[in-house]
Amino acid sequence: MSIKLNLSDSSTPLNPTFLYNKWIQYVKDNKTGYFMLPNSLENYLPYIGSAAINLYVFYAIHAKNGEGHSYYSNETIARTLKVTQKTITNWNKTLQDLGLIIRKSRSNSSSDTYMLPLSDFIIDLKSVNNDKNKVINFLEQEGYRNKGIINLYVTSESGKIYKYNLFERTYSVKDFKMIRKILLAKVEVNNNLSKIHTSDELMWFEKNGFYIVWNAKKSDNVSKNRLDLVSQLDSEDKVNAFKRNYQQLNMGRNKK
Repeated sequence: MSIKLNLSDSSTPLNPTFLYNKWIQYVKDNKTGYFMLPNSLENYLPYIGSAAINLYVFYAIHAKNGEGHSYYSNETIARTLKVTQKTITNWNKTLQDLGLIIRKSRSNSSSDTYMLPLSDFIIDLKSVNNDKNKVINFLEQEGYRNKGIINLYVTSESGKIYKYNLFERTYSVKDFKMIRKILLAKVEVNNNLSKIHTSDELMWFEKNGFYIVWNAKKSDNVSKNRLDLVSQLDSEDKVNAFKRNYQQLNMGRNKK
């Protein structure tokens, strides 16, 4: 049996391709839906109509698989799409304001374009060698706010505790506002929690942190709904509202 050593350099800085890669993997793993664009679609872009979506499709066509990264000058893109460079500049601003891309200038006339996640998702810290601080520093550098930690215990999963660190970034343009949420996830095992028995769907307790106990049904899509559940508790006020509306679990009485 061969052994593959992990010799990756954890000191390598992250860039926005990291977010796109983790998002694409999350979408694939949870089968939430995504699409692929054939490269030949580029031939039709000049005739579809003058809109910023043309530019987004251009970036999608030329992005590296799994990274969402490409680099072109405004001059090259304008020539390809048969519009002015000023139009490309305006479209880039629209796409960036909407949180669809990030553009970073190079020393020459070209710029790196990074496509961004289009939905909320979870990053499993195991996939980054549990280097939580490195990911947190990167998210904060990219404008995400740390909203705190929520622990989730799913009764059907035998002592597993999902420790989620929630991050948010707000994008807005005119009447549009969107809050992108990313959860950093670490799974721990506490066999004492497997002794909890409750008929309520949701309960909570506090012990060195805030814990949600979810008595999930077999029909629940636990993987997807973990994200939906935790991402709603994005402020202290909402956590307090959860505490008011759901029963607190008495740990002493609920162990057998």
